[in-house]
Amino acid sequence: MVKNTRRRQNRRSASTRRRKPTIRREPTRRRESTRRRESTRRREPTRRRDSTRRRESTRRRESTRRLNVKQEETKDNKYVHVKKTGDKKGLRVFVINLDRNKDRWKKYVAYNKSLPKGDYVKYEKFRAVDGNALRNKQISNQDKDDIEYFKKIVMMWNAGEKQRGNVVGCLLSHIRLMRKIVKGKMDKVLVMEDDALIDMNQLKKINLNKMDNKMVYFGGVLRPLKFKDPKWNYDRVKHKFTRDSVNKIDSSSFKIGSTHGLYYPTKESAENLLEYLESKERIRAIDSELAIIQKKNPELLDSIYYPAIVYLVIEEAQKGFSGQYFKKDGFDRSMKEY
Repeated sequence: MVKNTRRRQNRRSASTRRRKPTIRREPTRRRESTRRRESTRRREPTRRRDSTRRRESTRRRESTRRLNVKQEETKDNKYVHVKKTGDKKGLRVFVINLDRNKDRWKKYVAYNKSLPKGDYVKYEKFRAVDGNALRNKQISNQDKDDIEYFKKIVMMWNAGEKQRGNVVGCLLSHIRLMRKIVKGKMDKVLVMEDDALIDMNQLKKINLNKMDNKMVYFGGVLRPLKFKDPKWNYDRVKHKFTRDSVNKIDSSSFKIGSTHGLYYPTKESAENLLEYLESKERIRAIDSELAIIQKKNPELLDSIYYPAIVYLVIEEAQKGFSGQYFKKDGFDRSMKEY
């Protein structure tokens, strides 16, 4: 009886020993299968990441390609030329430039050198008046006549003598150019200052034969009526303008400052403005006088062309004698939009 019991126990032990390897192998197979699945899962995100990287790389290359194309187009279109035919026939462009500011004149020389053969719009230099030099020495009869503007000029009480000379010089530069237009019986004259450029593509769009017989702003700065007006909104005013068209100045809601782009369609338009300015016993800076005219004498000046045909090179404007005003205003907008 005891022997039989031991045999049964031995058989169970042998059976258990034979089954143990099988029991151990089954989890091993499962672990290997699990590892393969986990490895596959790990590879799948890697493939997705690789795919994402490829897409991002493609986007970057495409963006770079578009930027390069844009730069090439800008490079190719750096100099757009306007032929003096049709409504542009007879158009002259004068740039007011001091002899000592040779660096500012270089950009106009470069443009003029790019012109093809033929009659094309080009920049012509008009010698600016150095007010501080004029005060110390009058050479010509015109100098002797114009020295009186130092007595006529109205400025802030704390303005220094150098600033006074700068303001008088700028005023007289514009007045003398008006005299030149009247004396030469010139029509279609665009007057610029040397911190500005012409958008030749915009110039092509406008029909100069359809201008009224009064001076028109081809470039300027859109300003509130008061220097600081919290209720005034630049974008709201600007969006009322009709593009590629002459727009009336609403003197009840805004004014146009600066004098870097003034267009005289006829000799008479310059003559009328000149007579008004020279008849004044007291006179302000030229941009201030024009701002007053916009409101009180609209028969002389009441319009702008939008967007601007002449725009400020803001980096150069900020270096000028009135550059502090541009810095104060924080001009982060395009000067082609006034």
